[in-house]
Amino acid sequence: MGDNYSIDAQKMIDAINTLSYPTGFSPSDDKYPEYKNMDPEVYSDKKTTEGRQFEGYYGYVDLGLSVKWATSNLGSVSPVNEQRTLEEIFQEIEQDMDLQPVDKPSFANDGSNTYPKTINYDDYQNIEQIYNAYSSYCHDKTRAHDEAIEKYNRLQDVNHQYLFACGDTYPWGGTSMWGFIAINGTTEAPANIAGNPKHDAATYILGDGWSVPTKEQWQELMDRCQWEKQGGHYIVTGPSGKQIVLPCLRYHTSERADGNAFYLHLDDTKEFKLGELNFRIYVRPVHTK
Repeated sequence: MGDNYSIDAQKMIDAINTLSYPTGFSPSDDKYPEYKNMDPEVYSDKKTTEGRQFEGYYGYVDLGLSVKWATSNLGSVSPVNEQRTLEEIFQEIEQDMDLQPVDKPSFANDGSNTYPKTINYDDYQNIEQIYNAYSSYCHDKTRAHDEAIEKYNRLQDVNHQYLFACGDTYPWGGTSMWGFIAINGTTEAPANIAGNPKHDAATYILGDGWSVPTKEQWQELMDRCQWEKQGGHYIVTGPSGKQIVLPCLRYHTSERADGNAFYLHLDDTKEFKLGELNFRIYVRPVHTK
């Protein structure tokens, strides 16, 4: 049929040999690798926040201390109770695209490292069809790969915003945002409410094993962990390598003295102070089981 078909076919064969698509993911594809150290190891049942009526989950990480620390403040819930990997998201996108495998074609040669110099028109059309099919497959695989990376990082960002949220504020000894115990010289609440479902908001809302931290548990967190201030929050890294985010706020302890409650004031410094029992501040729960 003439040499033009063979020349054009050779161009397509050369193009096929240069076609490729990503076959995996690299660490740099994850824009937020630090979140892996902050992902909860155990999740609660689904909860609803009191202040904003958000539904979600609470979880904790093991920092390597005497108690496990919640990954978020009370009133700030995670929208998910599991994290999907890049590979899982990639597979979902491939399934949605109904992307069927196409093997890379190979071609025989005549010993001169080129395709036979003269081919007929039917062979040329066959090579053109093979080229178009494999080129389309490589393009779709690359698109699915890029979409998976974009979707994964978008979900990571959305699903971890709760780590940085303030949550709801509670009075000391009260199990709701607005219900606090009356102070008439004495109070029915014990000097330490940790684990008491009548007065410990964390226990009341999250269940047995959860509690407001004691001063000793807060002190252990300060003494045994690395604290790095980043803007309006701290990244706290425990001996285990796991991490939590603590916004720079005032946090309840479970203890009181002389009609006032101890709280931890986190800003440029970290110090315990005494405040009135009806003073609404934040709770970062711990898990003691």
